[in-house]
Amino acid sequence: MHLPRSNIHALVLTAITVVCVWLFPSTTTSVLFYGVLIGAGVQLVASVCVHQSRSKLGLVEPSVKSYALVTGASAGLGVDYAKQLASRGYSVILVARREQALNKLASEITEQYGVEVIVRAMDLGKSGAAATLFSQVIQALPSNATVDILVNNAGFAKNDKFLNVDLYTYSSMVQLNSMHLMEMCHVFAKSMVTRGRGRIMNIGSVAGVGPDPLEAVYGATKAFVNSFSRALSYELAPKGVGVLNCCPGATITEFSEVSGLTKSPVFLFPGFQTTSHFVAKTSLDSLLSPVVPCCIYPGFMNVIFANVIPMEPHWLIMWVGHFLWANLKGKSLEFAEKIHKNFGSKFL
Repeated sequence: MHLPRSNIHALVLTAITVVCVWLFPSTTTSVLFYGVLIGAGVQLVASVCVHQSRSKLGLVEPSVKSYALVTGASAGLGVDYAKQLASRGYSVILVARREQALNKLASEITEQYGVEVIVRAMDLGKSGAAATLFSQVIQALPSNATVDILVNNAGFAKNDKFLNVDLYTYSSMVQLNSMHLMEMCHVFAKSMVTRGRGRIMNIGSVAGVGPDPLEAVYGATKAFVNSFSRALSYELAPKGVGVLNCCPGATITEFSEVSGLTKSPVFLFPGFQTTSHFVAKTSLDSLLSPVVPCCIYPGFMNVIFANVIPMEPHWLIMWVGHFLWANLKGKSLEFAEKIHKNFGSKFL
């Protein structure tokens, strides 16, 4: 039986936890490890239980008529998703605001992989952008071509205290990260259900697992994405459409610079970061498999966080979240940067 990578992680985590409980039998330690064991075990058992229904999903075979649409394709994860989908034989539709960056990427993909590429430069944060994009894509597609894969990757964050950021920025964040993603699923999933095949990947985040001081609005938008995507996965699986909620943690892209996170522990301490190439490959392997899990957490540290955080008291979750998101200063920053320089690459 095929098990998605995230559930292999859960199986490994379960085995490690059993060993830790045996080695450290104290009451406090055992409570923590048993909590991790239960979380990982539930994830594993749930995957096995849904195996039969998920194995009936319609396969999306690569072809010049099968298109994959990637939002936020001008940088970071979006670039890796576009290139890796093209390398697997899918034609791609690139969507983002920066037309020049999209055209450059389109040229690289066409030259390297020889697949068809459609570019659509538009601001997805505007109300009604999903419906407009859908209409434009349908008109641009060649005869008998279909959008069989949708990767909702567009989004942004702002690392600061809630009242230090203007309301317009937060409203735009909610619109792009949550509302637009929901609208994209609504307009594109209908035709997938009609054909009885399709794949949708919604990029959530480990930040959506618990409350995030300094990223209060961003964390809330990702909590919406995580919950919505998993419910949609349950609804569409019987129709032959797989929906995957990919929840990366700190990923090395320009996202950290734009969001103001380059000096935060989550992007400096070794072990927390993953590369965008790894996240894209891991999530696409799960998305395009015959058995699509409802969610994955690329990276072993993210699997641990996802299983441990929900079981901890809120005050502890918020304290840890504040520590990980807060920008370091002075000697603390110097020490963290030195550690990152010397050891960071060894954990990637």
